[in-house]
This record gives sequence, C-alpha cells and structure tokens, in this order.
Amino acid sequence: MRVSCFHLLTAALTVLLLGVGEAQAQFTAQWLDIGTFHGTYTESGAQHEGNSSAADGMEWPAFLRNSSHFRAKAFWLGTRGWTDPNGQTWPYFVARIGPRTAGADVSFPVQNRLLSRTEDTIVNVDGLLSFDNVAVVDEIIPNLPADRIVHNIHNTLIGITVDRRAYGYVNQAHDDYHIIEYVYTNTGNSDDDEDIELPNQTLKDTYFFRIHRWRGSEQAAWSMSFGQAWGKFSMVDVVGDGHAEYPISFTAQYLWIGIDPEQQAQWDRLGVPLIQDNQWVAPGDSLGRLAGTSYIGRTTIHADNSPSDRSYIRCKPATITTCQPHTLGFMDQDEALTSDGSPQQDYYDWGILTRENPDRIPGGSSHMWPHYADRIEPSGIFWEAKNDASTGKQGGHAATTAYGPYNIGPGEHVRVVVVEAVGGLGFDADFKIGRSFKRGGINRDSRLISYDANGDGSIQTGMFNYSINQIDTDGDGMFDDFGHGLEEMTKNQWVVTSRDSLFKTLQRGINLYAASNNMSTYPVPEAPHAPLSFDVWGRPDKVEILWTPPTGGPARQSWELYRSERFEDNLYVNGCTTDLSIPCGYEHIASLPANATSYEDTAPVRGTDYYYYLQAVGDPQPNDPDGITGTPGGHALRSSRSLTQTYQPVNLKRPAYGPTGTVADARIVPNPVNLGSDESVRFAQEDRVAFFNIPGDCTIKIFSEIGELIHQIEHTDGSGDELWNLTTKARQLLVSGIYIAVIIDNATGEQAIQKFVVIR
Repeated sequence: MRVSCFHLLTAALTVLLLGVGEAQAQFTAQWLDIGTFHGTYTESGAQHEGNSSAADGMEWPAFLRNSSHFRAKAFWLGTRGWTDPNGQTWPYFVARIGPRTAGADVSFPVQNRLLSRTEDTIVNVDGLLSFDNVAVVDEIIPNLPADRIVHNIHNTLIGITVDRRAYGYVNQAHDDYHIIEYVYTNTGNSDDDEDIELPNQTLKDTYFFRIHRWRGSEQAAWSMSFGQAWGKFSMVDVVGDGHAEYPISFTAQYLWIGIDPEQQAQWDRLGVPLIQDNQWVAPGDSLGRLAGTSYIGRTTIHADNSPSDRSYIRCKPATITTCQPHTLGFMDQDEALTSDGSPQQDYYDWGILTRENPDRIPGGSSHMWPHYADRIEPSGIFWEAKNDASTGKQGGHAATTAYGPYNIGPGEHVRVVVVEAVGGLGFDADFKIGRSFKRGGINRDSRLISYDANGDGSIQTGMFNYSINQIDTDGDGMFDDFGHGLEEMTKNQWVVTSRDSLFKTLQRGINLYAASNNMSTYPVPEAPHAPLSFDVWGRPDKVEILWTPPTGGPARQSWELYRSERFEDNLYVNGCTTDLSIPCGYEHIASLPANATSYEDTAPVRGTDYYYYLQAVGDPQPNDPDGITGTPGGHALRSSRSLTQTYQPVNLKRPAYGPTGTVADARIVPNPVNLGSDESVRFAQEDRVAFFNIPGDCTIKIFSEIGELIHQIEHTDGSGDELWNLTTKARQLLVSGIYIAVIIDNATGEQAIQKFVVIR
C-alpha cells in the first residue's frame, strides 16, 4: 500500500460514500516485503479486481516503481450435495471470491497478522517516517521458521476455515520467492463469529480452485500497450503436468508477456524494450532497458492425497489422472464465469473442472492440452513470436489450478504448499542487452548481443536451440544441456531464457521446504540483523546518517552504505548511461566497521535529492549452490535492504541567515503554491512549501486569512530551510486562499510576517 495524505483521504471518503455494507467488501492486505520479491496477502484469501483497499503486490525487483506482476487473484471452494445454514441443499455449490466477485458474503476474516523473527527498522528522513508499504509487525517471535510470516485465517461460507501462512526470507539465495502453506479444515464455521453453523456435515467432492491473473511487470505492461495492464497479451504455460516427461521435478504454471501485433510495427516488442520515456518508469529510463523479461510462476511443493493420506502424488504420465493439482488450465478473464450470474453447476463443471473435453486425452485428464502458449505459437519457438497472444480477448487469459476432489469430514483437513516467484534476467542484463538492442538500428531484431551472464570474463557462443530440455540446472545463468553455454544471442533469445531463472528460483523454494522439515524449522543460514533505527538528516554542508545496531543476531563484519540521487530507484549513476562496463545501481559510498553507528556524507551537492540504504554484512559462508548449508559462491549474507531503504528525499539545507541578516529576509517558495498533486509518497514529492533563509532556531506559525492558527512548526535543526506539507495541525489539506506566516527568531524574539497564496 502506498501511503499519502491524498490516498488516506480518498479511502475515508470512499467508506463514507459507499456505506458500511459495501465498504466491508474492501478487504485489507498485509505486505511481506523483506527481500527482492514483495507480496500482498489479502485477509479474504484472494483479491478481486474491484478491491481498492489492497495493493497488487508480486513486486519484483521490488525497488523498481510499478513492478507489480498481478492484477487479481480468485479463490473458489466447490463442493457437491452441500446443505447451507438455512437448510437448503445444493447439488453443486461454489463459494467464490474474485476475480470480479467481492466475496463479502463468502469469506470472513479472523486474522491477518505479520510475524517477525526480529524487530522492525524505524526509518526517518529529516525526522519524518519514510516507508514504502504499510507492513507493521504484530509480534516478534525469535524462533520463527522464516524471517517474516503473514499468518491469515478466514472462515468461508461452506464451513471450511483456511489457515494460510506466507513465508519470506532475508537470505539472498531465498529472498526472491514466497512459500505459501494452506490448511483447509472443515470446522463448520460459515461466518465471522465463533458459533458453528454447519456441524457434522461432510463436504463431498470438494475442490480448492484458484485463478491467477498475472501479468508482466506493471511498468512493462503500460509501456507495451493499454490492455496488457490487465494481462491481455499474457502467455500461459505449464511444465510437469503429466502430458510428457519433463527434465524438471516439479509441476508449475508460469506466464510471460507475449506480443501485440499492432505494436510490432515500430520495433520487436518481446521483452518490452523502453525506447521512449513514459510515466510508468523513472525519468530518463528510455535507454532500451528490457522491462518485460520477467516470468511469473507458481509450483506445487505438496498437496495431501486425502484427509487421511498425507502423501503427495506428483504429476507424471503414469499418474496424470490421480495427481495433484487435479486441474491445470487457463481462463478467458472476460468470460461469464469470472462474474456473478452463472449456474452453480457451471462454476463447478466448466470453471473448476475446466471446459476441456477429457476424452481428448487417453484415460481422461483435466490438465488442459495443448497448453495456451502452444496454441498461440504451435512451433514452440517463442523467441520468434508471430501471433496475437490475446486471441482477441480484451481481458487476456489467467492460469487456473484446482486441488481435489476431497471428502472432508468434520474436523478433518487437507494441506497444500506452493511457491510463488518472479524470475528474469536481472536489471544489469536487462539494461545492457536492451541498450545494445536499441543501438542496433535497422539490424536490431537479428543482432547478436553479447553479455557475460556468469561473470567469468569471457563470452561463450554456440547454436541456440530453445527447448524444454535446456535448463539452467546449476544456477550460473546459462543453459547446460547440449553444450550450449550461450552468452551471445538475439534480444528475443535472451528474453526467453528468463524462464530458466524462474525455474531455478522455484526449485530453490522446493529445496528450502525440504530442508525446513515441512516449515517447522529455520532451514538456511541467517543473515545479520538490520539496525533498529536508521535516520538520515540533511544539514547545510553534509547528510548526516545515524543508526542503532540490533541487539542480537549473527555476527556482522561491517556496515555497507549505498546512495542514489534524483529519485530512489535511479539506477543510472556512475556513468552507466554512457559506459556499459560500469555497474548500474546505487553507488556504494562507505564500508564501515561493525561497531559504527554514524556516517557523514559530504559528497552531496545542494539542489539534488538523495536516497540511501544500509546493510549489515556477516561472515563468508560455505559454498553451496543450493543456498541451504551456505551460499552460492560462499558469499557473506547481508541484512535486508528493504528495511532501511529511504523513500523520502533528503537534501542539503541552506545555512541559517548570517549575522548581517534579519528574520525579515526569510522567503516562502513557491508562492503561490498549487495544491493539486495526487501522487504517492514513494515516487513523487508531496505538495509542499519551503521556508528559506530562516533562523536556525525559530517558530513558524501559520494563520488563515481570518487569523485562525492552523499549524505551528518548531524549527530547531540549525539550518536555514524548513519544508511543510501544507496540512493543518488536524491533518487536513489546505483549501484555496491567502495564508499568513509569522516567523519568530527564538534567540532574539524578532519576528517577520509574510503572506502566501494556496491555489487548489
């Protein structure tokens, strides 16, 4: 959730206008945001399209603006022969939350708590809280099996209580995915109180069905075409569904951005190279960076065979009719079943069980075949995409999954565990490959682009032959089979290798789950803890940075401090825009001893915004490519960047007026000031007014035109600058009008009166 006065005010007005009943359908969400992958977990168990109270989530890499990878999530519970609390028996019944059904009469939240192994870091910039997402820790539990857990419980109309836990890690080998565990228990509780409305009822032929309306990253979606923001041109694919032997050991659905033929005329759009500036990316981010290389996916780690059989049957050709998930498919997101109004049997038969004819597969199967991506490009040569990925459907297609059928008696439960992740080339590769593509001129589509993917200092070449058999099994960023260690490919061929990055990430989640003893123990080396507080202050001649070390955790060897300028996701520093050999990203400005608690940055210049983050670095680890007993390459672990990242700018302040000046020399800038911005705190500055050339210790009183005191500022930092966000002491936005500022020098008692105008 992005937080600003505008958004908080809008939310409040929405509640007042909609009324209590409608407002209850706006379920809130918790953020799990400690790594490079940030996710939201809505208290209802899903997120319908109209829920404005929860941000989209699935952000990767999370420090980039508009990096969300999904639009909506649906959760359906289908059962047969069900008797509702009023005594009516339904031959088929499907309780639905999303994608367009709010679910206020279906899901009844009990809790949605954020648990943490460590205390949260309080980040302040010039004394004001600085944060991205609202993620307030509810409880510190030092022996958690993850660094943070979102623990959500909600009852459902059919009497199933869902206990969902999402696990996130700081460890850099495991901070780019979440493990999600679901326990579905037949409690008979079908509402939000503790009474049992449906005792002694066995739920028959029950399915737990989810619709994943993923999309490419939001910045790529809007940069590509209007419809892709809803997933219009999404390609949906599957591995490990039992239709063939796959050289992987899991079942997963995944998605990437296909092509819009209407956008292909100007240049090849696969991977969405940023050729022109647009509002969805950082200013100046039009150097060709590939914004759409990410692949989004979800794999099954475990699914009970039945309430009495905890074994998991994975999908293979020999088990295709008995394995879990029971159905794997895709759904047009504008079809009737995505909304209210269809018969219950249609939701069950044509939605959950898919509309595919099982007779097409010998022995029957609810795993849709061919896969959607293969129907769009039957050749399987996805890097030479030629066909409209939307098939003319404005809402695009979403991946669908169902576990079941289960017969669940009173008190019985089934357990399902999955991994969700986003994988891609990474920012450095996206930028360097995309920049080379943009420079390619008329030959850009066929140009071979070199990139040292494994960082060994040489470029390996060969024949590119994309197939499912080419898997990056050792995690070095390159194909391993058939002798193809390719580091020289066309832009499109580079894009489709992102699938292997996703598969590597999903496999690491599976390995971590196995090492955790079913999520009961912390399974990997723990990173040093982040500081308890991180304070950044703009002074007249420097930026002063202070922090409070943590009280426990693994030993740290140093603190590492990073800085960027202009905007907080500015990745074009150190000459990166002209010299591709220089790394992009935040500039490393200091290595400090483990006992350090402060740093003075004297490099900043006046008139520029700066952003910082600080990490604690631990001891080198044993070399473990899987990241379980050590880290890939034996690198030291670091505390979470997300916990100290600043999202408000800091600037050098002007010095207080000198001995020859007076308080009357103070200036108010701008004047008049326009109060019209509705931008969020994260990526644009709030509406504000600046008081310049003021005493280092003074009081500023703001009065309305009729003499009412509406705000008072105590300025005591010794500088000549003070910023005010144009809100009253009651946190109300200023209306249009003339205002009077009285500036009082606390040392001399001298005061000055100035007027300024606000225009809304």
